[in-house]
Amino acid sequence: GRPGRGWGGGVSGASGAGRGPGEGGGALPRLDDVPLLAAGDGSERDASERRAAVEAPGRVHVVGALPGAGQALAAADVVVMPSRTEGMPGVLIEAGLSGLPAVATAVGGVPRIVRDGETGVLVPPGDVEALRDGVERALARAGELETLVRSEIATLERAYSDNEIRIRSLVD
Repeated sequence: GRPGRGWGGGVSGASGAGRGPGEGGGALPRLDDVPLLAAGDGSERDASERRAAVEAPGRVHVVGALPGAGQALAAADVVVMPSRTEGMPGVLIEAGLSGLPAVATAVGGVPRIVRDGETGVLVPPGDVEALRDGVERALARAGELETLVRSEIATLERAYSDNEIRIRSLVD
């Protein structure tokens, strides 16, 4: 990871059916030198822990639910969300606000948050090779992607400020 960060990737989210670290499947053993932090809780947590212990012993640390994503995000170089189903995942919004690129499956509202090649990497759900390649690409470009994400934040802040000024002028 970059200075001050110790985790290559953070796999985050609730771990229910179709969601969570277990959806990364066979990508774990293929990411040999990447330490992973799996945060989130749900019905699949035990299965995720067992799978991680077999496929990537000592590299994947399943920590369960965290009171906030701040600590995990501060330690990560990239956020990984390999879900088969999602709504509008808050952890990806938090990652973006933290300047972190994300690797996520293109399901639900995810493509509205992660723009492929700009603020992260989108992969098809269930495609283990694409997920592994996406994580490797994001890690290789983490600094560049972080700059793009921070630029996007600045653009959104300006747009919000401009809209707020317009609204106030209409109200006043």
